[in-house]
Amino acid sequence: IRKTLREERLFIFDFYTIEGLVIRQQSGDQLLHDNDKLTVFSKNRYDYERQIQTRHFMIYHHENDDMWRRVDAHRVLRSYPIQAVVALVKRANFDISAVLTTDLQPYDPGKAHTERVIILAKST
Repeated sequence: IRKTLREERLFIFDFYTIEGLVIRQQSGDQLLHDNDKLTVFSKNRYDYERQIQTRHFMIYHHENDDMWRRVDAHRVLRSYPIQAVVALVKRANFDISAVLTTDLQPYDPGKAHTERVIILAKST
């Protein structure tokens, strides 16, 4: 990314905090969508040692009068400590312009329940 950005350009990205993935895990198994043509279930698993959440989707699509097709999909999310990501961005020669919450307020390390943060970094 550093090579593709010209000087003084912003690099903006977001990620789940460790607490955010734990909160997502607590939603448990869910029926996400259900109608005559499509039904989607999800199952969540969380590995506390590696800070990884795996969400398994079971998707049922109604193709014709007597046939449903099932598709399975997996999404793996990993979280990192915010301070570690900020340090990594700085080591890549970016200046941190801001660390924000999803409601665009400055991130407060002492505030609980910050599920996701947005980092604005400027290439130097």
